[in-house]
Parts: sequence; structure tokens; C-alpha cells
Amino acid sequence: MKSLNQFTTSIILAALTLVTCVIRAEFLFSVLHDITSPKHYGDGDIVINIILVINMVVYLILAIFCLLLMYAIVQQNHLLMMPWLFVALLSVICEVIFVIYIVASGHKKAVLILLIGTALSLWIIWVIFSFYKKLRQEALTNREETIRGYRFTAANTVEVY
Repeated sequence: MKSLNQFTTSIILAALTLVTCVIRAEFLFSVLHDITSPKHYGDGDIVINIILVINMVVYLILAIFCLLLMYAIVQQNHLLMMPWLFVALLSVICEVIFVIYIVASGHKKAVLILLIGTALSLWIIWVIFSFYKKLRQEALTNREETIRGYRFTAANTVEVY
């Protein structure tokens, strides 16, 4: 019953992450569009533009890998989960850099929201990673290799066939 619970939780979190990535990318695109509009021309900070573009690209890549993650969860394939885990950690690093920049620039109100989002992202990564470890362990214990007429099982017993 626990694996069904982890399976269901992982699918729900992957779908939730997909939706939030699309929303975040759209939000960052609108912010970037507002900053670079002619009415703000000259007021835009090049550093914030670069950070926004990097975050937007990472979120779009993460959204694509969320689809791969959902497929990996359904297929119970731990190897297909690795790209999502890598990009999700990269997105958390981008979020932390963005939080540091926001704190340094003096926008204290946005920091709490960004920190809550970063903590939620870390929790989702932890849940998906624990499911990844479970699938990986199952794959290792069920793996059988055939080498030159011998079958080596996970228990290191040798069978000739």
C-alpha cells in the first residue's frame, strides 16, 4: 500500500510542478516584458533581466521534464526521473540566487514569498527523490545479468543454463 501512496503522491506532485512551472515562466515573461517596455526604458537593471531570463528558461525546461517525470513514474523507470531531479535542483539554485539578489536590493516583502516557494520546491524534490531511490532499489534487487552463459542474480548466486 505504501508504494501506491508514493506513486499517487509523486504523480500529483509532478502534475502540480508542471502547472507551477508554466505559471512561473509566464509570470517571469510578463515581468520581463514590463521591465523592458518603452515606458521603463533606461530604468531596467541588466542583472535583474539576466536573472529573469535564466529563471524563465529553467522553468520552461523543468516543465518539459515534468512530462518526462510523469511518464517515468507511470512506467516505474527511475532512470527517466534523473533529468527532472537535476533540473529541479538547478531551479532551486536559481531561486536562491534570486532571493539573495532581492534581499540585497532591499525588497523585503517578496523575500518571504520566495522563501516559501523555495521550501516547497525542496519538499517536492525530496518526495520525488525518495520515490526515485525506492524504484532504484527495486531495480537493483530485481536485476539479473547474463554473462557468457552464466546468470548472476542480485544475491550473487551463479546459475548455468
